[in-house]
Amino acid sequence: MGPAVVSPAGVAATIAALAMVHTPLVAVLALSFVAGSARGIFTLIQATGVADRWGLAGLGARNGIVSGAVMATTASAPWVGAALAAALGSYATAFWVLAGCAVVGAGLVGAADTRRAVSGGA
Repeated sequence: MGPAVVSPAGVAATIAALAMVHTPLVAVLALSFVAGSARGIFTLIQATGVADRWGLAGLGARNGIVSGAVMATTASAPWVGAALAAALGSYATAFWVLAGCAVVGAGLVGAADTRRAVSGGA
């Protein structure tokens, strides 16, 4: 299992932990730090993942597409999170749903073929 799977799995684990742990404040802060670290590691993986998967030809355009999707998700996350919590009745339940989504995402990354040929690529 490579870093591209471990990082999303770490995010899933910390989201689930945040759904369960509400006190003491020090524990919540520590979990938040670990969740941020896991997400930060994912940023580093994203920076090299595009070139590793599709090669250097068209790197800027492909990286822009990936980064654009990530930024759109990041920008909408506060609103979507609040709407999800309102629809489900609590932030804890919303965090469980988000943890499940992260587990599915980590599974999809793990199942993906990382050496796919791209026409016109190097």
